[in-house]
Amino acid sequence: MKRPFRIAASHNCYARPTHEYLGFSAGLDFETRILVKENAPELLRETLRKKSWQPQVVALSGNTDCYQPVERRLEITRRCLEVFLEFRNPVTI
Repeated sequence: MKRPFRIAASHNCYARPTHEYLGFSAGLDFETRILVKENAPELLRETLRKKSWQPQVVALSGNTDCYQPVERRLEITRRCLEVFLEFRNPVTI
């Protein structure tokens, strides 16, 4: 599963230029824009439902913080955790 949020980082972060691939500025946009995958729980459910899925530990916050301020309103991380629980698939945050 890909991360539900794509977010900012420190000024000297190696990932800063990757924001430009999405049509955003590596400067101001990198620090002020967050891209949200609102359908992440549904995509996760589809993935875990596949017969080819082999249960394994999934790191939900490998390189971003899954508890962004917007999470309070959208509850994407919470819904993803509920999907992991539904399928009894281990997850780390």
